[in-house]
Order: sequence, then structure tokens, then C-alpha cells
Amino acid sequence: MRVLLTVLLAFTLQACSAVYSSDPRTTGEEWQDTQIGLNTAGIVNKPPFRNKIRAKAAAFQGQVLLVGQSADPALTEEFVARIRALDNVDVVYNQIRQAPMLGLADISTDSWLTTRVKAALVADDTLRSVNIKVVTEAREVFLLGAVTQAQADKAADIARNIRGVNQVIKAFQYTDQR
Repeated sequence: MRVLLTVLLAFTLQACSAVYSSDPRTTGEEWQDTQIGLNTAGIVNKPPFRNKIRAKAAAFQGQVLLVGQSADPALTEEFVARIRALDNVDVVYNQIRQAPMLGLADISTDSWLTTRVKAALVADDTLRSVNIKVVTEAREVFLLGAVTQAQADKAADIARNIRGVNQVIKAFQYTDQR
């Protein structure tokens, strides 16, 4: 049964890769990035971090973006150190804000903004086939992926013009750099 599920998951991930022709990651790298996110969720939901830090991770080729809130800077540093120690993590960008944790209404707004940004990106002919990860936290939109400078600028402009977005942060890897 486990083998069947693993094979099905591999085919599913491979199908996802085919949708985005500009995604340089292999299926294995996509799997590793997914594992980083799952491991981060596991760590943040255990003591000493549970109910003291709200964090999520977005990973792209071993580069990890952490977003969320924490009231304790020392605990945040300990959490970030644990994420840095995970397998396949090369770089961690800590964007965990020292602030009260978001409530359900704020989290719902962020989810809605993410959906709207993704829909707007897919609606654009030049970005439709580009794999851009969208992470929204406290109305800040983070954009990740492997793109050209022109694609990055276009994506940021689209996200910036979605009502409710306070800030857009580009965390791209540029494919047209020499």
C-alpha cells in the first residue's frame, strides 16, 4: 500500500512539474521542498514553539522563506536554527515578525488575497505557464520561483494592484542573470 501511494504521489508531482515549463526543479527537488514545509509545520506545533510562534515555510530549491509572528525573539531564533538544521535547507530567510499572532479573520483575508493574486497571475498570458509561489502573511505578499526579471516585475505589478495587498516582496531566483 505504501509503495502504491508513493508511486501515485510521484506521478502527481511529475504532472505538476509539467504544467510549469519554467520550473527548474526536478520532481525530487519539489518533494524535498514539500518536506521542508511539512517538517516546519511539525516543529512549530511542538513545545517549546506551540502557541508561541505562528510560522509557515515556503521552500524553493532549498531556499526557505519563513513568515509568521512571534512575541519572543529568542524563541524565534531557536526556531529558525531548527529549520536551518533540516535536511536539504541551504538558506533561510526569516520574515517572522515580532508581533501578536494573527487571528482567524486575518488568516482568512490572507488566504483570499493569495487566491486572488494566483488567479490574476494565471490570467496573464505571459505568466500563465510560470511557476510562481504566492505566500501571503499579514497582507504582505511574497512571490517566489525561478523567473526572468521581466516576469518578476510583471508578477509584482499584478500582485501590487490587488486590493487589500499592503506590500509585495520579491524573493525570486532570476533565470536571466549572467
